[in-house]
Amino acid sequence: MPYTAQIKTVHTYQSQVDNKTYLDVEVEIKNGEKVEAVRHLGYPLETTQEEIEADVKKVVAAYGQDQVLAEASRKVEAAQRAADKVINNLTGRNIPVVEP
Repeated sequence: MPYTAQIKTVHTYQSQVDNKTYLDVEVEIKNGEKVEAVRHLGYPLETTQEEIEADVKKVVAAYGQDQVLAEASRKVEAAQRAADKVINNLTGRNIPVVEP
């Protein structure tokens, strides 16, 4: 199922670093009805709705790709753990040979 985004809040905030006002966009990234992540994205005041929506799409796409890579990594780690167990079990093991 593809990930979706729901914009929960948009408000302005004053940055203490540069004393400028920005838009703070709170986005929920969902998998079906389940919220998997929340992101706060900051934009200059002059950013258009279309620019924000395009950026949110990119953020969600990147999140989805990260999840694909994380799943692949989990599979590799599981295979490595299984291989480590085999290596530990076989190392130094005497295998008796029974002659007929």
